[in-house]
Amino acid sequence: MKKTVEREGNPRKGKSWIIAAFSILAIRIFATWFPDATESVYSNGLFAIVRYILDYTFGLLPFPGILLLLIVAIYGLIRRRRKIKCMGGLSSGRKKPRLLYRFLVAISMIWIFYTLSWGFNYLRPSFIMKNGLAEFVPDTIFVKSEARAVMAMMEQVRGEISPGGKEDTISVSHDILPADLNSVLDREVKRTLIAKNYSPAGDVKIRTIWPDGLLLRFGISGIYFPFTGEGHVDGSLTACDLPFTMAHEIAHGYGIADESEANAIAWFALAESEYPVFQYAAYLNHYRFLAAGWMQLDSLEFKVFADSIAPGIRADLLAIRSNRIRYRPWFPEISESVNDFFLRIQGIEQGIRSYGKFVLILKAWQEKNMAGQSYLYKCTLPASSAPFFDLSSSSEISFWK
Repeated sequence: MKKTVEREGNPRKGKSWIIAAFSILAIRIFATWFPDATESVYSNGLFAIVRYILDYTFGLLPFPGILLLLIVAIYGLIRRRRKIKCMGGLSSGRKKPRLLYRFLVAISMIWIFYTLSWGFNYLRPSFIMKNGLAEFVPDTIFVKSEARAVMAMMEQVRGEISPGGKEDTISVSHDILPADLNSVLDREVKRTLIAKNYSPAGDVKIRTIWPDGLLLRFGISGIYFPFTGEGHVDGSLTACDLPFTMAHEIAHGYGIADESEANAIAWFALAESEYPVFQYAAYLNHYRFLAAGWMQLDSLEFKVFADSIAPGIRADLLAIRSNRIRYRPWFPEISESVNDFFLRIQGIEQGIRSYGKFVLILKAWQEKNMAGQSYLYKCTLPASSAPFFDLSSSSEISFWK
C-alpha cells in the first residue's frame, strides 16, 4: 500500500501540463500584439483543423457531445475518489498539497484544451478592424429613431409570416420555421461570414438542451462548448428567439468569439436571408436591445411608444418575456458575475455590456457602406455625440444570451 500511495501522490506527475499551460499563457499574451498573425496562424489555420476534427467526431454523434464528456468526467471523478482513499494513510499536511497539485494539473489541462480549441479567437482582429469601420457613438436621437425604424420593419415583415399580420394577437409559431433549421442557419451564417471577410471552416451543429428552461435557469439561452465544437440552445425558446440565438452560437462555432460581433453576424445572417421569419427575428432582437437603451434614457417616452406597438408584435415580445419569467435564473447575480468575469479575463473590457454593442456595429457598417442612408429606412441620421449607454442594464436584457 505504501508504494501505491507514493506512486499516486508523486508531485512530479503532471508537471508537464502545468508548464505547458504557462507556456500557452505566455504565447497568448504575446499574441495580443499581433491580431493579424493570430488570425492567419490560428483562426484560419489551427482552429480550422480543430473545427474539422470536431465535426467528424462529436458532430457525428446522435446526441450532444457534452453528455459523453460528462460521463467520462464522472467516471474520472470516481476513479480519482478511489485514489484519494488510497492516500488515507498520509497525514493531513501531506495530503492537502497533493490534492492542490492535482487540482492545478486538472485546471491546466482544461485551460490548454480550451485555448487551443477556441480561446485564441478572442485575439483575432475585431469586426470593425477587419472591415475598416469607424467606431460609432450613439446619442438619444439615434436610439429613438433607430427603435422606431426597426419597429416599422417589424410591422412590414410580420405581415409576411402570419395571416393576421401585425394585428394578429397570437405569437409566431415554431411551425413556420424551416424543418432543417440548423443546416439552413449554418448556411446563412457562412454566407454572411464570407461576405464580411471571414473564412469559415466546417459545419457547426446546434444541440437543443432539455428539459425546457434548463439553460435559462443558469442565466443563458444558448452556449457554445469549444471542447465538442457544438452550440447549445434552450429547448423553451420561442420561434422569434430561437433563430437569433442559434445563429449567434453558430457564429461562435466559426471562431467569432466577441459577443457583440456574434450578435452582429447573427443579425446580418437573418436580416439578409430570404426567409421572412428570419428577417423578423433579426429585427425583433435588434429592437429589444434598442428598447433597453431607450428605457434607460427616457422611460416615460418609451412607455408611450410601447403602448402603440401592434398586437402581433406585442404578442411576440410578451411570449419571449413570459418564457424568461417562467424560467427565471436560479442565481441571477452569480450567473451574471461569472459570465462578466469570464468575458473580462478574455480581454472583453466591457464584460456582459458588450452584448448590446452590436447595434453600434450595424450603424458603423451603415456609415461606411451606405453613405449615411439607413439599411432600415431612407433618412440621414444626425451626428452623434453622447457617451455610450449601457444596453444590458434592464432585466429584459441582462440574461439575454
